[in-house]
Amino acid sequence: MGGMCSSPQITQAKVKVGSSSHVVLEPDPASPIILYLPPWPSLDEPLDPPIATAISVLNYVANATTVQINYRASSTLPFPTPVHDVLAGYDWVLKNLIQGPSSWHNPPRPPPLVGICGEVMGGSLATMLALTECRSQKPGGICAAALGNPIADWTFPVAETPHQAPDRVDLPDTRNQAGEPPSRKRSAVKLRPIDSWTEFANSETLSAQALISARDTFFTKPEKWFDPFASPLLFFRTASTEIPTLEAPDPGSDRPLDLATLPVKKRKARRRYPPLHSDLKLPTIRIDVGEESLLRDQGVELVERVKKSSPSYMKQAVGWDGEWLATEQTLENDDVQLVRREGVGLWGEAELTEVGVWLNNALRRHRA
Repeated sequence: MGGMCSSPQITQAKVKVGSSSHVVLEPDPASPIILYLPPWPSLDEPLDPPIATAISVLNYVANATTVQINYRASSTLPFPTPVHDVLAGYDWVLKNLIQGPSSWHNPPRPPPLVGICGEVMGGSLATMLALTECRSQKPGGICAAALGNPIADWTFPVAETPHQAPDRVDLPDTRNQAGEPPSRKRSAVKLRPIDSWTEFANSETLSAQALISARDTFFTKPEKWFDPFASPLLFFRTASTEIPTLEAPDPGSDRPLDLATLPVKKRKARRRYPPLHSDLKLPTIRIDVGEESLLRDQGVELVERVKKSSPSYMKQAVGWDGEWLATEQTLENDDVQLVRREGVGLWGEAELTEVGVWLNNALRRHRA
C-alpha cells in the first residue's frame, strides 16, 4: 500500500471565503465524490504541495474523487468561520463537479454520489454537513458519512469532578427468617459508571485539557458551543447544561475570560430531527470510536440518536382535528454503524483504507 499513496495526481483549487479557503481535489467528475475534512484546522496559508496521503488512500480504495477542504479556525478566525469554509467548499463541489459536468454529456449522466469523512474536529464538521445537506432529491446531497471520534458536542462535561464519590445507599438486611421484620440495615455502595470523558481525560494522545484549550481558542463565547452547527448532537437533543456565564479578567491582565460559575446541569430532552415534512433524509452513517478515547461516549450517543430518528420513514396521517401526526420507526442497522477500535482509535493509513472501502460500498448501495 505504501507505493499507492504517491501515484494519484493532486490538483489544487482555491475557494474564496472572505479570504481564500483551500480545497484540494483529483478531478474526475464521472466518479463518486468524497469530501475529506482533516482532524484539525489548516494553517492560515495552505500547504503547497498538499499532503496527499489521505486523498490518495481514499481515491484508490473508494475509486472516487476526493476533495479535501482545509477549513480554518483560530483565535482570529473563530466559529462560525470553519462552518462557513466547509459550506463554501461544498458549494464549490456542487457547482464545479456535480451541476456542471453531469450536463456536459448527451444524454446527461446521472450526477455523482457524494460521501463525506472526517475525524475529531473534522468529524464534527463532517457530521454537521452530513446532517444538513442530505436532501434526497437534490443532486449532490450527501448520502454516506464516515466519522472518526467526532466532537459531537463542544459542551463538554466540565461540571463533573474528576473522581466522584460513589453513592451510599441503605439496603434492608434480608438475612432474617421469613416473616420477621429486618432488625437492622446494611450499607451497600452503588457505583456510578465512569464516563469516557472522566476515565480518559489525561490521555497523552487526546486529552481533556487539549480539547478545552481548543474550544477556548475557536469560540469567542460559551453560547456558541450550543449551536447545533458546532455541536451536531444538539440537532437531536437539548444540551445537558445551561449556558455558563463568563467572568471578566482584572484590568490590565492578560488572563483570558474564565467561567464565572460551573455550568448548571439539566435534563436532556429529545428533539425531532430532521423536522417533520423536511426533504432531508439522513445518510448512511458509520462512526468509529476508540475504546480509550474521551470522545467515545459522544460517538456512541450520536449513533443511538441517529438510529432513533427516522424522518425518512415517517408516515403522515390526519387526525380527527385535522392536525398532522407521524409515526416513527428505527432506522435499519445497516444505515447506522458503530465501530469500536482499540486505544484512542485515531485514523492512520490502515484505518483510512477501511473507511474508504466502507464508503465505496455505501455509495454503491445508494446507486443500486
